[in-house]
Amino acid sequence: MAVQQRLDLRMTQQLVMTPQLQLAIKLLQMTSQDLQGFLNQEILDNPFLTTDDDSAPPADTPAPDAAEAAPADRADDSLRDDDGWDNVYDTDRTEQRSSSAPADSDDRSTWENVATPELTLRDHLRAQLGLSTDDPVLTFLGHVLIDGIDDAGYLKLDPDALAGQMGVSVAKMHEALSLVQGFDPTGVGARSLAECLRLQLDAGDNLTKEADVVLANLELLAKRDYAALARKANSTLDELKAICAIIVGLTPKPGLKYGSDVSSNVIPDLVVRKDADGVWQVELNAESLPKVLLNPGLSGTVPDKDRAFVNDKLSRAQWLLKSLEQRAKTIFKVGKAIIAFQNDFFDRGVESLQPMTLKTVADAIGVHE
Repeated sequence: MAVQQRLDLRMTQQLVMTPQLQLAIKLLQMTSQDLQGFLNQEILDNPFLTTDDDSAPPADTPAPDAAEAAPADRADDSLRDDDGWDNVYDTDRTEQRSSSAPADSDDRSTWENVATPELTLRDHLRAQLGLSTDDPVLTFLGHVLIDGIDDAGYLKLDPDALAGQMGVSVAKMHEALSLVQGFDPTGVGARSLAECLRLQLDAGDNLTKEADVVLANLELLAKRDYAALARKANSTLDELKAICAIIVGLTPKPGLKYGSDVSSNVIPDLVVRKDADGVWQVELNAESLPKVLLNPGLSGTVPDKDRAFVNDKLSRAQWLLKSLEQRAKTIFKVGKAIIAFQNDFFDRGVESLQPMTLKTVADAIGVHE
């Protein structure tokens, strides 16, 4: 068979990911805080960009680091109503035992410790939630409850009040709470110290009638008044001391062995509210919109040696502003599509939540998912 050479012309269509398109997609995926940090750095690097408010850093000041901007000290008030417990628990021993580092670890840093992010308590709980139920309502409520758990492992929300806000029954909310309270670490999701200790005792089959009496009278345990506890429990002093020893050995702050979430104020991109006619409306949050402008002070003749640099910076500034405008329009369209698709959810609560995918929203607003 003879080998032949042939020249063909074919027309094909393909999407080329130009740097400008990559930047537009990157901006769309950023949160408001991430976007502001990115823009602060762009303003420092690009003389054609400026801001119309006083929040931007001066030209010779580096962009603030997120870790430095976050509050350094987060008040831990999960046990503030139980001041007497400092006499029962050895704080140093408890914190050392609950540390995420192993006891035999040394001070030598490894690349794994540097590169691997610390597992937070909420991440650990969310992973367990995904494996624990297929019920979409329980999954949704579980995420809401997990978001309300502090770094020590205590729930800072009122489930009964939350049920009314979410539009579900109190029984359903407590079902979700029981699900979360069954996760590791044992005792997580408790609303008080007594409930935290009760969950741990129950998991270890140590929840006896003597233990119930001790949990109901923790102030006596803090004073080590075993005789009074024995009288209330109608048991011998030795039996009472045995259960107290078990309780004192429990972990009062089960969440501390995991990493902490950096506290930050969430700034929403969209605000949803009902109008006078009872129709849900969505609008862009003015606080989240970036206030970036082209610098009007740059004018005049540009030397030939600087023309390429100036043209590059000007082109990037113009494209950045165009991308920010497109980002705002896309977010607004996405919000309107969600309101239209989940209108029953906003009216009647989580039990009316409809399954929704990225493709559903993308088709509704006419963009690629």
